[in-house]
This record gives sequence, C-alpha cells and structure tokens, in this order.
Amino acid sequence: MAFYFFLSEDNLSQFCTDGCGRGDGFGFAVGAVANIPIINTITFNPELNLIRRGFDMGGYDPLIMREFAISVPALFQYMPFGGPVFYIEAGIQLDIPFARETTRKLELFNIYEYEYSYRDVFFGIPFGIGWHINKHFVLDCRVTIDLLAYGESIYRYNYREPEYEELGLLQSELSLLYLF
Repeated sequence: MAFYFFLSEDNLSQFCTDGCGRGDGFGFAVGAVANIPIINTITFNPELNLIRRGFDMGGYDPLIMREFAISVPALFQYMPFGGPVFYIEAGIQLDIPFARETTRKLELFNIYEYEYSYRDVFFGIPFGIGWHINKHFVLDCRVTIDLLAYGESIYRYNYREPEYEELGLLQSELSLLYLF
C-alpha cells in the first residue's frame, strides 16, 4: 500500500487551511523483486511493479485523477549489522503511467479557473528501511522523493493572466515482500 502527497509552495503556507487545491491519495502495487548479492552486506535489488494510484485534489476545485503505471525501482541495500535481518536502502525509481483518466477543468462562478496537468514519467530517489521477518517475508518501508515536477497547476482569477505552479510528488509506501 502506498500514500501519495503533492508538494507545492501552498502545502507549506500558513494561509493554506483548506488544501489550496493540492491533494493526496492512496494506491497499491504488485510486482517482482530480484536480490543480487554484491558483497556480504550489500545487495542490488531491481524491481518491476504494476501500480494503481489515485489523487483526490481538494480545496476550491475538487478533482479526482486515477492512473496505472509501470514502476522500475533499482535499489542498493546495505545491512549495517552484517546480517540479513535489518537493512537500509537507496536508489532510483522510474514510473511510466499508461492508463490515466483525463484531468478535469472546473470553473466556479466564472471567477476561478483551475487546470492540472501531469507528466508522462515520474523519476525519483527512494530511501527506505526493511526487516527480514523470516527466510521468505520482508517488511519494507520506503519514501520516494520526486526529482522532476510531476505535474503543474494552472490558476486563473477573473480572466487575468494564469499563474503556474509546479507540483512535486512525495510517495511513501509500506510493503510486504515474498522472496522465493
């Protein structure tokens, strides 16, 4: 299960009390991971996942976006205590959405106009920790930070020039992995 949160300037603003049009969402993923030992305490773990995620944008202009994506994380895991029980991980991740519901534009009282657009790829850096419960099961907790702007918010008031704001994506996930 994963949790997604859009990062923007408004998320950090003290004046943003109603979401300011930014959103969060939930999703899930299924996939496969390979565990390739490099040395005793470091392994390389490429993954291939199918992700279903969605965002509920709140504030003045409710918007719901859903998508499927192919996710390809490539992680290095380090076991600081020399054993296979606990590890920390970092790497890169590329997500390619392939089935996305179209974004909506909503006008309220012909005064405000919002529009959202999203990029065709997500590229980020995942950081995480994990615990080998037993020989086959692993509990993994990971946070992925967007390196590119995942999307863009366009806001127009009273038909004035539009204001653009880039939206970043912070993705956190909790996974239960089965190793063959």
